[in-house]
Amino acid sequence: RLMRLFQEVKVCDGDSVRGARMVGKGLATVEGKLLLQRFDFTEKGVSAFMNGNLVYNPLTYSLEVSGFDAKTISFPQNSSVMEVQFGVLTLDALHLPSEIFMSTAHYFNAESLVTDFVMSPLVLPTASDVYVAVVGLRFYEVVNGERYLLKSLNCQSVEVV
Repeated sequence: RLMRLFQEVKVCDGDSVRGARMVGKGLATVEGKLLLQRFDFTEKGVSAFMNGNLVYNPLTYSLEVSGFDAKTISFPQNSSVMEVQFGVLTLDALHLPSEIFMSTAHYFNAESLVTDFVMSPLVLPTASDVYVAVVGLRFYEVVNGERYLLKSLNCQSVEVV
């Protein structure tokens, strides 16, 4: 599925001739970005688990979450903690190495009172052709004060914002 997405994104590269088109150049277009944003990386997107508004601010490379209410989240069986992580992936159309700039993780349980929060990478991205903002969500079981990641597919989610 992911390879098919990349093939579709490459078609959006209108600068290169057929056979020389690149994913990075395709992602630099509005159409390429829309294809990526609409792609379901996981069965349920982060916004399906997490209520509230998730807004990416491209000027500050930050994710602003408002109206979040942990009490309304359906925690998967055996989970008691949800982790939210945010990152900005940089893609360069001419050079293959990409880099991701991550925020610190935020952890919530069903009793968490936080409703609004902002997540920003610890180190801000440097110049690049394309920036892709990604939010991830994972669930944990806590046993004797230790968090254990639940690896079931319904306990993890990734979404482009």
